[in-house]
Amino acid sequence: MLRKLLTAIFMIEFCFSEIIQTEDVEDYEVYLNHGVRKIQEFKETPDDDRKIDVLGEVFKKNFGLVKTSSLKLDIVFLIDASSSVGESNFQSELKFVKKVLSDVTVDANHTRIAVVSFSSPNNVIKNIDGISTTTEDNNKCKLLNQDLKKVSYKGGQTFTLGAFEVAKDVFVSSTRSDSQKILFLITDGYSNGGDPTPLAKELKIQNITIFTIGIQNGNYKELFEISSPPGQFHSYLLDSFSDFESLARKALHADLTSGVYIPTGNYKLCDYLCKTGHCCDINAICTCGTSTGHYTCLCQQGFYGSGLRNSCFPCESGTYSEVPNECLPCPDPNHMTSYPAFSADDCKCKPGYLSKEGGCEEIICPDFEMPQNSYLVDSSNCSNKVNSICEIRCEVGYDLIGESRQVCQSDGMWSYTGIICKAQKCPKLEPPKDGTLNCVDSNTGLVQIVDKEDTDVPIDITCSVGCKNGRILIGSEKRTCIPPGKWDGIKSSCKPLL
Repeated sequence: MLRKLLTAIFMIEFCFSEIIQTEDVEDYEVYLNHGVRKIQEFKETPDDDRKIDVLGEVFKKNFGLVKTSSLKLDIVFLIDASSSVGESNFQSELKFVKKVLSDVTVDANHTRIAVVSFSSPNNVIKNIDGISTTTEDNNKCKLLNQDLKKVSYKGGQTFTLGAFEVAKDVFVSSTRSDSQKILFLITDGYSNGGDPTPLAKELKIQNITIFTIGIQNGNYKELFEISSPPGQFHSYLLDSFSDFESLARKALHADLTSGVYIPTGNYKLCDYLCKTGHCCDINAICTCGTSTGHYTCLCQQGFYGSGLRNSCFPCESGTYSEVPNECLPCPDPNHMTSYPAFSADDCKCKPGYLSKEGGCEEIICPDFEMPQNSYLVDSSNCSNKVNSICEIRCEVGYDLIGESRQVCQSDGMWSYTGIICKAQKCPKLEPPKDGTLNCVDSNTGLVQIVDKEDTDVPIDITCSVGCKNGRILIGSEKRTCIPPGKWDGIKSSCKPLL
């Protein structure tokens, strides 16, 4: 059964630099803690790296299964601060805590953390406790940048039982019954002052998952019995703190994700982001990235940019902002917005467009109808789109009645209707006294009768003036009606012969 389980883990789930054959599985069992013998010492050979690879992948897989089982985690770290550990290695243990949390969201609503350092009975210290009682500022930024830095090395014995007693109190005081509870024990030696195994068993009955990591001189049997079953996948033995750090790097490396940013309410926490302090823009707030663990200036809703001073800009027209530092495009490219626009409902169609089914439909005016005897000044600017301008002129001999500039309006109508080009005419030409008047259309040659009352004469009518017998013509013999409705020549008259 174990052989099949290991084969599944190593052959399917784990990615090594070389393929692990089925017959090699037994060779890898030697790296695991089965609680019946101490893992053999390895020489400085390539197998040392393989050991770290194997343990790293086993740990990564099994911790991954637990931490992804719920969005809510309560994690307690028991950190060995005994004399055999030393200050430098104690710092390695704290780095391990950071590595474990590298891709975990730490805040009041997701993962809550407690850290207990232990050595002698009088030095079992609950350094951090965001599980028993929590506040909104119990977040990853505070944990990494402030709380963990205050955890100090004490030295002394290895009172593991005392650490488990504190862990039990923390879990019992947890205000969340629906959280996945996890305990990490990191130690380099044999426990003294009492057997922690019965208490560990009690915690496991309460569905608390226990991982143990023994370094250098760890009690392999005790660590196996303390850890959750199957013990070989929850208990890890390493030959040195150097191997311990390598395990953390290989197993817990994770690309940072942006995650959730929560306001800190304290701008000073972001002052380290620039040299002069007061780093956040006037339209930004200082936030904590609950996944990254970094303090960040974040542009407020309706703005985008780096968040640093003078680097938050209003979302442009055609976009809206539902969350800080993000501008989303409106559903239609012909939408426009004005500040503040906090939802797609604030997207309105531009002038020239009508709202239709969440989008924008272009407003079109009827095709422009040219009046007779007219022409366009510039046909390239004349269309039936909103704000298009059609400017017309009448041909020679015609007067424009109406506006020469027609605009396609936002209501889909032209600005003026009923435009005409009216033919220009001359006033009726009277024949001189004792004279005659004969008029002909210069274009058609047709005779025109102009002796009717109140009859205006069209353009291009030419009238010949004559006098009766005994009279002489004074003035123009021919007169033509020309634009803009005037007779050319000189007024004619008939004078008696002397």
